[in-house]
Amino acid sequence: MIVDEWGAGFFAITSCGRFVLRTEGKSDFNTHKRAGQLSLPMGHLRPGEGLLTCALREFGEETNHSLSLDMHSIRPAGRVLLGKADGQYAAIAMFAGRILGPANNGATSPVIYASSDEILAMDDRLVRPPTKAAIKHLLEQNSRLHPWPAFFVFEDLVVG
Repeated sequence: MIVDEWGAGFFAITSCGRFVLRTEGKSDFNTHKRAGQLSLPMGHLRPGEGLLTCALREFGEETNHSLSLDMHSIRPAGRVLLGKADGQYAAIAMFAGRILGPANNGATSPVIYASSDEILAMDDRLVRPPTKAAIKHLLEQNSRLHPWPAFFVFEDLVVG
C-alpha cells in the first residue's frame, strides 16, 4: 500500500451526540467525491503544518468558521486510509471534539447536524461512503473500549 498524500480531518460532535457534516463543493474522480455529498471536514496537509493544526484549519474553512470548539475536548481519533482511483492512498489523521455552539463572528455555515443513526441510514449518493465507514468504525471501537464520548480511539480504517 502506497500512501502518497497526508491530510487531517475532524469528527465534530454536539453535546447531544450529533456529528457536523459539510457539503462537498466539487467532484473529484481520483478521490471519489461528488459535488453535493455530505462529508466530514478534512483536507490536505500544507508544508510545515502539524496534523492537529491542519484538522482545525480545515474544520474552520469548511464550516465557514461559524462553530466554536471545546479545545479541551479534542482528542486523536485514529487514521483513515482512503483508496484513490490511481491505486494509491491518502492517509487522513482524524481528531474528535465537542462543539460549544456558534462562534461570535456572525458567519453563516453550510453544515448539517446529524446523528450517527441518521448518517448511517443515508444513501451513499448523499453521504460519502468513507464518511459513513469512519463514523461507524469510530462508534464500534469506542462502544467496546470506553464510554462514549469521553475518549476517542480507533484502529486504522482502510476505505476504497
